[in-house]
Parts: sequence; C-alpha cells; structure tokens
Amino acid sequence: MSTLLLAKLYGGFFVVDLRLLLWLTVLCVLLSLGSVLLLRRLKGLRQMASVFAALFCGAFLLGLAVLYWLAGYPVFVIRSFFQLP
Repeated sequence: MSTLLLAKLYGGFFVVDLRLLLWLTVLCVLLSLGSVLLLRRLKGLRQMASVFAALFCGAFLLGLAVLYWLAGYPVFVIRSFFQLP
C-alpha cells in the first residue's frame, strides 16, 4: 500500500485578531524605521533595507511571543482541530 493512503489528513479553523496584528505591525514598522534613521552610519539603500527587515522580523516575532506567553493575549488562535475523512 502506498504511504499516501496511510497518511491522515487534518483540518482546523483558526482566528486572527486583526486589530492586534495591525497594532503590532505598525509598532514594529515605527520601531524599525526609527532605529534605521538613528543609525546614520549606514551607507546605501540595500544596507538600510536589510537592517530594517532584520529589525522588523525580530521585533515582530518578539512581540508575538510576548503577547502570547506573557500577556496571555494571542494574535492567532486555533478554534477547532479535526481529522478529515
């Protein structure tokens, strides 16, 4: 028998808090943009864009973790999880 027939398929519903996601995104953009503007030593658009992207990703993931584990207010919530027929 093929392994594809033995695999189990799962599905689920999850909820995204758009207000919290938008607030976190705007906060991280402002934080990253302010940090890039404070670092006047950066030369070139490519270097500034890469620093901005790195700061944004780090701040966004840190914000998601803080909201989930410390504040107890997750951005993404799984409402139901079930096996597909």
